[in-house]
Amino acid sequence: MEFVPCAPVYVVSNHRQHPVIQYKSKRWDDTVLEFRYKSAGPKNSNILFYQCIACKNVANQSRLGGEKSGVAHIKLVNGVIVTNPDNPNTPHNCGAGNNTTTTAEVLAKRYMLEERTKIRESRKRPRAAFDEAIDGVEEHYKAEYGQAVVDDIKVKLNSGYGFSSKRRALTENRSFHIVKNNTLDNIHESLRVTKDGEEFLQKYDLSPGREMLIFFAISDFDMLLEAEFVLCDGNHKYNPPEFHKPGQLCTLHTIVKGECHPFLFAMMKKVDQDAYRKLFDSLRQAMVTRFGHLGNLPHSTWLFDFEQAAMGCAFHYSKAISAKRDGLGLKAYCKEKDANGVLSHQANSIKKWFKRIRYLCFLPEHLRHCFARDLLRAVPIYPSAIINAQLHEFCLYFESYWLGCPLIRDVWGQFGNSGPRTTNYVEGWHNGLHSRMNGRHPSLAELIGLFQVSQNTTKF
Repeated sequence: MEFVPCAPVYVVSNHRQHPVIQYKSKRWDDTVLEFRYKSAGPKNSNILFYQCIACKNVANQSRLGGEKSGVAHIKLVNGVIVTNPDNPNTPHNCGAGNNTTTTAEVLAKRYMLEERTKIRESRKRPRAAFDEAIDGVEEHYKAEYGQAVVDDIKVKLNSGYGFSSKRRALTENRSFHIVKNNTLDNIHESLRVTKDGEEFLQKYDLSPGREMLIFFAISDFDMLLEAEFVLCDGNHKYNPPEFHKPGQLCTLHTIVKGECHPFLFAMMKKVDQDAYRKLFDSLRQAMVTRFGHLGNLPHSTWLFDFEQAAMGCAFHYSKAISAKRDGLGLKAYCKEKDANGVLSHQANSIKKWFKRIRYLCFLPEHLRHCFARDLLRAVPIYPSAIINAQLHEFCLYFESYWLGCPLIRDVWGQFGNSGPRTTNYVEGWHNGLHSRMNGRHPSLAELIGLFQVSQNTTKF
């Protein structure tokens, strides 16, 4: 069959410099030839020379034995293959067509190299990246090589090139862009600015025991001018080692066009009122500097989880109630069943009572405290003095904390709130952030890099 000049099919090389050319042999069945860059022709000639990878490997081995072996070459002119890869001027000495390396093996190996390269940009978790690679094999190769080769490639990927053997390589490629030699005392210059070059590290406090880093781009504050809701949540699981035990990762988000967007990222060594005061002062000063006023922030609804320093979320209110109930040992009494496996009358009563307690936050302001005290007086009575004592202790807790504490009593109502009633938006964002990390407590450079990516995707 006469050779017709054709465009090369490029794939990634081992060193990710000059790409490798793959050619489906028309001379030998079940054979894919691979050629790597050798040299360029005369200046401005647009000529490139590529050599057969398998022939070069054989030649290197022969040289060690004191023998010489030719290497097949092909020529490209203006990006078009003009030499027949099956029958070059220097014949193949690699045993092409007779060796045991099948098409599927060649394609599977190069395919995984491509996926490892992609993960550098996508930074997906290794397991997710590998599963996506398996799913993409059919679309990638079926049209040219057929279903049989596709099935064979999947077998190779799941065996010799399976996830367990590639996990480390995938993880290393995922960490490729993480800035090296970055410490808390010396934040790298590239991490102090956004992807667009705008100042990002706004507060850099290294006071011993009270270290704090606050990141935001002032240009993002345009979305706060008419903000109706601001959500805040702290996370102790995904903060870097420098801010772990004690310390937390804290983020502020706002709702724009029905979607939750982060606009401030902070790492705090201390989680108290002074720390939060510094955090919100940074936000206030930035708003005043940019706009001369605070926009709609003073009139926005702010939702926080229930911490001692900052509060206001229905989900965390319910969670706090359940935690106190469980801590007193009352959870088991809410699940008692009779001989027929049906919830007992007393269990049903106490379960409904706690349910009403959790729903108090949705009552109007002028009714919430009255209904709460009515519920506390209507606590279920058990034959057991121990259970009654536990219920009484819960009532004392609710009365003293949720109804009696000046800082708490007026902030846990959700009546009339047409926006988000919980900080689950933010917690979901934290989970998404974790899916892009290499571990539970990432390095400082890795986490700041994720902040930069998140800030960049928030732009409108």
